Amino acid sequence: MSFKNQIDPDRSRADQSAIERMLAAQPQWQGVVQAQAVLELDGQMLLHAGPPVRDPRELTTPLLNSAVMAVLFEGWAQDQASAQALLRSGKIRLEPAQDRHVAVPLADVLSPSMFVQVVAARDNQDCRAYSPLNGGGTEVIRVGLCNPAVLEQLRWVNGELAATLREVFGDPLALIELADTGLSLGDDCHGQTAHATDALTQLLSQRLGSAAADVRCRTFLQRSPGFFLNLWMAATKCIMRAAQGIADSSVITGMGGNGFEFGIQLAGRPRHWITVPASPPLAVGAPFDATRALGAIGDSAIVDAFGFGAMAPGHAQRSAQALSSIAGGATLSPQAFLAAHPGFPLSGARVGLAAATVCEQQAAPIISLGVLDNRGIDGRLGPGLYQPPVAVFMTACEALRNSQ
Repeated sequence: MSFKNQIDPDRSRADQSAIERMLAAQPQWQGVVQAQAVLELDGQMLLHAGPPVRDPRELTTPLLNSAVMAVLFEGWAQDQASAQALLRSGKIRLEPAQDRHVAVPLADVLSPSMFVQVVAARDNQDCRAYSPLNGGGTEVIRVGLCNPAVLEQLRWVNGELAATLREVFGDPLALIELADTGLSLGDDCHGQTAHATDALTQLLSQRLGSAAADVRCRTFLQRSPGFFLNLWMAATKCIMRAAQGIADSSVITGMGGNGFEFGIQLAGRPRHWITVPASPPLAVGAPFDATRALGAIGDSAIVDAFGFGAMAPGHAQRSAQALSSIAGGATLSPQAFLAAHPGFPLSGARVGLAAATVCEQQAAPIISLGVLDNRGIDGRLGPGLYQPPVAVFMTACEALRNSQ
């Protein structure tokens, strides 16, 4: 008997309801606020990418490095050694960011005093999601480095940059139009966001004045082609949140890795992670030792799971060919996504993926993920492609069926 024949008769109806809710959600960037003000991060707590970390004593080195930077930023410890000891003691709570409707890139972590970008559905202010501000450059917390330059950049991003954006932020900014513009010009809304960032920068520049802080903010945005990514991650999470809680729906509403494990969540089972060991992404033309590659990490996988990144029009075929050349195996077609989104007239993007579809076609989506140095020394080694095993989608569907 095929897996398709095992799917409950109403599942396609549930998935249709989920995608209808997702299409109705129109995400808008509504401002920049301190995380503890909107996320109830009580006490010493850090949010990280992917599924739960099972044992704080066994954090991957990049995630440990980022957590140390966050601890020092918060002032919970005075040096790296004491910060590591505090983390490994279990006294600091570590939680998956997506369980709080937050999306963080790579090995990034979010702490209470950091600032987040608030994204909400235009017609449903309760449907909100969040992401940290993108730090630009190379000496940034998201790549798992631990040094004074990272801490200095972290303080500037959550200090002057956040304060400047808060001061000039006016009416909400619609994000789908920016994403569609970017896609039409060659972005994929994940690894490539330069055109969407440029469009966003032009909008923000109209609000920035000639003060020194404004000039530094404008210059930073102009030199940070990836700035739009974090916003689009929050937008994607906002859209996915609209579908959460639809009983029996296998539409994917969460996906990410923590370096040890990679997991997915379905609309019909919010906050339930189904996981597999996180193998490293396969390097795409990167001249480095593959044994140094960390297992898949980052919440940005939701972008591809929604239909962008390596699964975006114009990029999906190239990604599939690249993955096939280095790994082989079946890859999911963009036509497997559930609906053409009416908000993307320029690019014709299709969005929304059901785990049931992956099981039926026995082909998983391709995820564009940066490859991090598992030693926590060299940060980002290069671009990579990751394909979750079909088995994790089958297990998720089985768990969904058994939960009814």
